[in-house]
Amino acid sequence: MNKKLFQSGKSLLSKLCLTSLLLIGMGNTAWADTVIVDGSTIADGWTNGGGKKVPFGSTTCIPFITSIEGQIGYNTNSAYAYCGIYSNDAINITEGQSIIISVKGANTTSSRCYVGYSSDNSTWTTKTFQNEPRAHTNDFTEIEIKDIVGTFYLQFVGYQVYINSIKITGGEAATAPLLKISPSTIDFGSLSANATQTITVTNTGIGTMDVTIANDNTTDFTVSTNELTGIGAGDSKTFYVTFNYDAANLGDKTASITVTPSYDAADAKTIAVTATAADAAVWEDFSEGIPSTWYNQNGSWLTNVSGLNGMASPGWMASDILRTPRLYAEAGEVIGYDVKIGGTTSSYILKAQYSTDREEWIDIATYTTTDTYYFTAPSTGYYWLRFTAYSSGIDNFRGWSDADITHEIKLGTATIPTEGTIFGKYTANVDVMELGGSEENITAELYFGETKVTEETVTIGGNRDETITLTYDLTEAFSGDVYIKVSGDNITAMETDKVNVTIGDTEYILDENEEAVPAFDCSDAVVRINYTAKKGWNSIIMPFSLTGKSDYMNSIFGEGWKAYEMTAYNNGELTFENKTSMRYSVPYIVYAPNAETHPDGVYLTNIDIDSEEWTSSSIAQTKDGATFQGTYVPKTYADSEDAWYGLTQDGKIRKAGSGASVKAFHAYFTGISAPASGARLIVIEDDGEATNLGFVQMVDPEAKGVYTLSGQKVESAGKGIYIVNGKKVVIK
Repeated sequence: MNKKLFQSGKSLLSKLCLTSLLLIGMGNTAWADTVIVDGSTIADGWTNGGGKKVPFGSTTCIPFITSIEGQIGYNTNSAYAYCGIYSNDAINITEGQSIIISVKGANTTSSRCYVGYSSDNSTWTTKTFQNEPRAHTNDFTEIEIKDIVGTFYLQFVGYQVYINSIKITGGEAATAPLLKISPSTIDFGSLSANATQTITVTNTGIGTMDVTIANDNTTDFTVSTNELTGIGAGDSKTFYVTFNYDAANLGDKTASITVTPSYDAADAKTIAVTATAADAAVWEDFSEGIPSTWYNQNGSWLTNVSGLNGMASPGWMASDILRTPRLYAEAGEVIGYDVKIGGTTSSYILKAQYSTDREEWIDIATYTTTDTYYFTAPSTGYYWLRFTAYSSGIDNFRGWSDADITHEIKLGTATIPTEGTIFGKYTANVDVMELGGSEENITAELYFGETKVTEETVTIGGNRDETITLTYDLTEAFSGDVYIKVSGDNITAMETDKVNVTIGDTEYILDENEEAVPAFDCSDAVVRINYTAKKGWNSIIMPFSLTGKSDYMNSIFGEGWKAYEMTAYNNGELTFENKTSMRYSVPYIVYAPNAETHPDGVYLTNIDIDSEEWTSSSIAQTKDGATFQGTYVPKTYADSEDAWYGLTQDGKIRKAGSGASVKAFHAYFTGISAPASGARLIVIEDDGEATNLGFVQMVDPEAKGVYTLSGQKVESAGKGIYIVNGKKVVIK
């Protein structure tokens, strides 16, 4: 046989089969098989690939390969992709009919196929088949589905499979004319011009039929005829539906077109027709860049992104937002824009949302294909649109209109701490949205009760959001309502909701008279310190670092203080060096020429204390046998202990008598063994210069007799100040 003639005959047979109805004569009856795939040929009315998402997820299908003789198959260059075909129109599957798929797997572990069906082309039900193709990798096997009955859009998806046949077969024999309409719905989309679509009327039964055609919206849609006659068995005739665009009547348009057969009016079919009349005039094409009236997060949206030149695109900055200024639309009015998707994988998208208040955002769509898209205002009022994208762009906005520029703001979330301590540092925040499109000077005032504590003024650009931060502290306890008042030059004052706030004293207290070790730990806390600083020389130890905290030291000791750390001891000579870094749990001496008393204590903020510091070994600093001992509790000297020595206000070192005490957060000396001439204190400044603070003989306060202030015993005393039997006495 001539090979070309054979191939031609085979092709002709395929086309005859794929006219969608194969009539098999049996007397005066006929059964109808709907053939969808025959070998490598896919029937008219079905789309191969086309960017459709799989019915069970968000992955986009690619086309089956149709170049393989006798079958369609997966693309070996995209082995891990899903291939799919889907019906352009809904298909009626009657009781007793079956879907039969002849399939072969590419491997025994991954091959699978899916059948999706949906009544609205939106919500899909999926059947999955994997055992059959995995068990048949050398020959085709048939999968029969009997339980899909109704009018559905269909989708067949394969993953690493080959298919040589898909058909719908079986059902009752036709005994009379039978009406079929294709398509069963028409969506013209959004248009700014007239458009026409074709309706095909087919007699899938026997005999001859006539039909009448009715249109319930003759303003927006026109049908080409009101009847078709003499449609024989297996024959089809067509009519046309035209959308009548009217620039003065924009928005969504709908119609119902009813086709009624002559053999039985009850078998009438209705075609739902929709269209959107869109404004053709472009009001924003980004030809001069991103307008300042649009919110461009982080300045990420540009108009010169490679491959998307002239469009607004964030490139790879997928999370950054582009937001329109406030727009106005009547209910049903349409806004349109062009979208270009910059790649073929599922990560390349552009997402659109809308809001009427800039707080709640509602999804419009996530676009995955390049096209012109439209959105219809659900009600009359103000709108904002916002977009995010991944290497995709948007352009040519048309429809709706800019809202009039006004002076208008809206308060968003306000955050006010509900509790705290006096002298603590706190921040309150309020979000302010500029709605009217004009730049505004906005002042936020924080009120505790009727008392204004602080205020902050900022400038907010048109169509911008701003968080205003108010920093504050209180020096007195408070319990009551707190709120933020927001106003502007052209803005009527408004207030946030009142919040009940309690500001009390801190729970972290370091008291020089407290008998027990505090032993707490804290982080970023307010600490009250009850410490008596004297003009002159003092000792101090704290369980937290004072390095770099000169303001804290100023609070305790006044301006002009100097701190010194013990560095050496030799034969009654104690050496201290000037330090600007003051470590936690290390005792220091401090010279404070301007010390003042603080009856209510001193409050320090942002303090961190580790509970281990209360028992740190660094509390005692020992140098060459002499110890400078810090203490976190008051201590009283007992005769049974090693001798204590204290630092006097004028910088002298004196031995403690029985019953002498040292307060908490101070320090004292032990282990001093001075020569007869007495001990002395030497301080070394940061320039290396040493200062001798003078000799003090180690006078025992319990010793009897008369001594000079320098510790020298005398037999008789003239006028002056002496130590008599351990006590200071003035002799006149």
